[in-house]
Amino acid sequence: MYAASAPGKPEHVYLLFEHKSYPDPMAGVQLQKNIAMVFQYHERQHAGKSIPVIFTMVICHGKKSLIPCKGPVCRFVPYQKYQPFFPDLRFIFIDLQAMDDDQIKGNPYLRILFLTLKYIHSPDLLEKIRDILVIFRELDKDVGAYEYLLSLITYLAGTAPKKLLKKLLGRINRILKKEKNPMSNIIEDVFGDLIKERLEKATTEGMRKGMRK
Repeated sequence: MYAASAPGKPEHVYLLFEHKSYPDPMAGVQLQKNIAMVFQYHERQHAGKSIPVIFTMVICHGKKSLIPCKGPVCRFVPYQKYQPFFPDLRFIFIDLQAMDDDQIKGNPYLRILFLTLKYIHSPDLLEKIRDILVIFRELDKDVGAYEYLLSLITYLAGTAPKKLLKKLLGRINRILKKEKNPMSNIIEDVFGDLIKERLEKATTEGMRKGMRK
């Protein structure tokens, strides 16, 4: 969630994001819960001063589209005949799988995020990781770039397909060294430790399941 003030106006604006990697019929319910929490937060911070504007967005990065939606704006209507009794929830829907890579433009941080989400469960991640890491060139003077890179590495190590992890580590290390990134050795160690931890956890869970049988 991001918050801002409208220029020259008293309204407070909130951007509420939800991302899904699988079809979820309860996405609208989750959005309504989160919207309610935003209203509660706003009331605590700005009691009685204004009603906030909340823009909601669902980003889908799974193999299948989340919701059959005509156009970029969706409506949550669980029961057509009871529609008058439900809040008129509309949200922007972005299906990353339906987008070409060259359609993902704009802020470097968002491009890194969207490309990573698009390919996180795909074998193509090994090829696309270079395109993702190269975007960090645009953030050379940004003080938050290193923390963002660490967050990216942590997400990759915890979410990418297990069978790709070791190859992904080697690919990332080669790319960062070629880019002469001063943090390449640190990133390699961090990613290596995270992979080891994840694989050990998976092995332990597998043994426990085997013992239960």
